[in-house]
Amino acid sequence: MDRNYLYQVDIRGWIENGLDAEIMVPVSGNRVDKKYDVYIQSYLLPTDAVEVDMENDTYNAHSMEPGITVYGSWENDEKVYHRWGNGDGFEPLIIKRNFNGIATDSVEVTEEFRLLFNLYFNALNCQVKCNSTE
Repeated sequence: MDRNYLYQVDIRGWIENGLDAEIMVPVSGNRVDKKYDVYIQSYLLPTDAVEVDMENDTYNAHSMEPGITVYGSWENDEKVYHRWGNGDGFEPLIIKRNFNGIATDSVEVTEEFRLLFNLYFNALNCQVKCNSTE
């Protein structure tokens, strides 16, 4: 097997050199290359978790879906609701919603990010825009 392929040299170079981004940086989606199929997912996480999370190459974001964790049996033990399926404070930046054909699937920017940057969705142009007065 080719050593460069094994160590993903081409993809690492693409990421380290800005993801072919000029003005905009891709935060979600896939890129099919000659040899690779890359999927990008971006997450928000607590600042105190960044350094530890960057020390490894493990996917730590879990399922990123709301859910309840039951510690013990359902009838007698503790039930904890996790907004994004984890207690680590990880949150997806982009949320893809699938309605199994009942309604049109959608892609959304997480609420906190939209509120922080005062973003809104322009349905006529199908674009997320900033409502900044600066």
